[in-house]
Amino acid sequence: MKKQRLNKVAYCLFIFLIQSKVTAHAESFDAAFLSEGEGAEVDLSSFSRSDILPGKYIFDIFVNENYKANEEVIFKDNEAKVQPCISLQKLSSFGLDLTKISEKKLNQKSCFEYQQIKDLGVEVDTAKQTLSISIPQAYLNKDVRGYIDKSRWDNGITSAYMNYYLTGYYNSYHGDNANSVSANVLLGANFNEWRYRSNLFVSDFSDSPKLNITNNYLYKVIPSIESKIKIGELHSSGKIFSSNSYDGIQLATYDNLLPQSQRGFAPVIKGIAKSNALVTVKQGGNTIYKTSVQPGPFEIDDLYSTGSSGDLHIEIKEEDNSISSFIVPYSSLPSLQRAGHIGYEVNVGKLKNTEHLSDGLFLDSNTYYGLNNTFTIYNAVQLNNNYKALSLGIAANIGEFGALSVNTAYAKSKFQNWDSEGVSTSVLYSKSLMTTGMTVNLAGYRYSSKGYYDLSDVINEDNTNIRGNNKKARENITINQSLGKYGSLYTNYYKQTYWDGSKENNCMVGYNASIKNITFGLSYSNVKSDNKYSSNDKVISFNASMPIYYKDAKNSLSSSYVSYSADSNLSGDVSHRASFSGSLLEDKTLQYSASTRLNSGDFSGNVNLNYASRLAEYNIGYSKNKDSQSVNYSMKGGMILHEGGLTLGKNIGDTSMLVSTNGAANVPLFNQRNVVTDKKGYAIVSFARPYQENSIEIDVDKLDDNIEIAKSVKKVVPTDGAISKVSFDLKKGAKALINVKYQGKWLPFGSSVIDENDDQASIVGDEGKIYLSGLQEKQSYQIQWGRDKSCRLNIELNNLNEGRIYYGQADCI
Repeated sequence: MKKQRLNKVAYCLFIFLIQSKVTAHAESFDAAFLSEGEGAEVDLSSFSRSDILPGKYIFDIFVNENYKANEEVIFKDNEAKVQPCISLQKLSSFGLDLTKISEKKLNQKSCFEYQQIKDLGVEVDTAKQTLSISIPQAYLNKDVRGYIDKSRWDNGITSAYMNYYLTGYYNSYHGDNANSVSANVLLGANFNEWRYRSNLFVSDFSDSPKLNITNNYLYKVIPSIESKIKIGELHSSGKIFSSNSYDGIQLATYDNLLPQSQRGFAPVIKGIAKSNALVTVKQGGNTIYKTSVQPGPFEIDDLYSTGSSGDLHIEIKEEDNSISSFIVPYSSLPSLQRAGHIGYEVNVGKLKNTEHLSDGLFLDSNTYYGLNNTFTIYNAVQLNNNYKALSLGIAANIGEFGALSVNTAYAKSKFQNWDSEGVSTSVLYSKSLMTTGMTVNLAGYRYSSKGYYDLSDVINEDNTNIRGNNKKARENITINQSLGKYGSLYTNYYKQTYWDGSKENNCMVGYNASIKNITFGLSYSNVKSDNKYSSNDKVISFNASMPIYYKDAKNSLSSSYVSYSADSNLSGDVSHRASFSGSLLEDKTLQYSASTRLNSGDFSGNVNLNYASRLAEYNIGYSKNKDSQSVNYSMKGGMILHEGGLTLGKNIGDTSMLVSTNGAANVPLFNQRNVVTDKKGYAIVSFARPYQENSIEIDVDKLDDNIEIAKSVKKVVPTDGAISKVSFDLKKGAKALINVKYQGKWLPFGSSVIDENDDQASIVGDEGKIYLSGLQEKQSYQIQWGRDKSCRLNIELNNLNEGRIYYGQADCI
């Protein structure tokens, strides 16, 4: 009875020690209290210095209460206690400004130099697996929100990859059959910071195959100038002048290199605090930013870009809880830049499809500069022997009146038999009226004189006389009006007129709303054109959708959707369509839809199935009406060639991740649709966000019993176009609970179990109990206790009792 009681005391003490925190003063504990008499030793020497033993552990790291990383931390003996090994180099990556801490030269790679920093605190919570670092504000770099240290950027592995999309179509119309099979392939290769991309398209496999290779180019991001360079078959952006295809070089600013809070346009907020205050920024009733400021003037220049418009409401809460507030009107346009920011693009090369031009060489460039919080100026140049154009513009955030930009361009064109010159002026406007819920997303007007042409007009010139067919004026406007709980109204209007008198009109108005789980919409559109493809289509449409909830095989809530829509051309013709869609199987890997349509007495129907396997995505559809029937099918997927072999998967994004699980097969990834590792232990996770933190997590709930993992979540920051390799250290092998003796006595309670890699594998419990995982047929461990006592434990599974967990006794020699 006494022995049983002492066992419980020992276990309680062990749990208490593991769940406590590292403190500045270690408590002493008389180990004799746990002694069970002759032969029962207890070694608490390590715990008397700290509640954690020397070794490597996975911890969440916080700096000033902000999460920074989840990574391995080494704990080492440092005189009287065990401490985490944190170098100044590591602290620098967490935001410590080394120039501010001391004039004394410190060894940045040493583990314990951080103790020399005054007021810097380090706290370890073993229960929560957290390492909290407190750095005085005066020692920190002033990093904007969303900043990620460049040391975390990952250029990825040397690799090649391919995306493929195979599609086929069969149609039978009144006995006439038609087949079509084609393939679209994207090729990519990565070497260090360089990327290669190319597109291949093969059409009409079944008849006369044609191969078309396009968009061959190399590119590289240049962080030092926040730009990207491309070489090969390219397209100019068309931000100001028309977009054109060419062979050459493009150098342009690349905003993805910037922290998210520096991308796009957002105003700088300036104010004055009377005391240590909390500043809150709201937009549309939602809090979008909070920060603490010291007494005196303050400036907020790291707001995230928050859409095209919406006034900002700023509240300053002082120490005495008094609140003052003011409003910063905010509207934006694509041309607006943050104060001091420069954006540019330069295209140099030879234009494509320009056989009739005297020279295909051209230059296309544009530059944007944010003068201040209000004005942005920009210009563009487009040059060719047959075409010369210059554009100047200014954009302004004009406060409560919205955002406005004005741009004027001059162009001189040389056609085969005649020359022309002219000007074009455009105006864009954006404004949000938060009090009424109305948003003028974009309103624009452009007028071009009779002699103004785009470079694309000169390139596309044919034998016809195009003088009278160039663009004259264009009007467009998009307005949204929120009605709160009653839904929203919207309207889109577009009109283009030409100098030959022809014009195009496109107008749509609509209403969207929802009642409980039912969403519905009503719209009217009018498309009118009096050019050579003259048409006049007026359509009124209604649509509604409703989910049907049900419990799936795992008793979790899932849903399918039923939808109905009707269209009428206002001439008595009405088309009705009803559909049903949803998903089945684990992880919703099988998606289905079925629909019927009734149009002027003509009934048609179609069904479609989409299945996402581990290696590819398959689609098949069938449709039929009174005159024809058709079948369409497709298959798409991707593959990566790397040093570990060839890995198959679904379509690969331009920036992706290759997961490695140390050879463990069939390891599922959390929150990824049917993605598991192959027999070599690899899996592909597509569509990563470049220069942002991407989390990859092993689904531990679905792991086999013979697999254990110390760290199931990893974070990676890939650069643009990279394929980042994310490796997890999984231990695949047996688990065992063994009672171990040394020289006829149980191993001391609290002894350390060290594996062949000098890592802490376990701690000895009561009666020499050791829990081990990842065991192979034969394994060896070093058992250490006291200051210089140790023994060797050799384990053979054949000598233990087999079960879900092996068990038995062993001797340490």
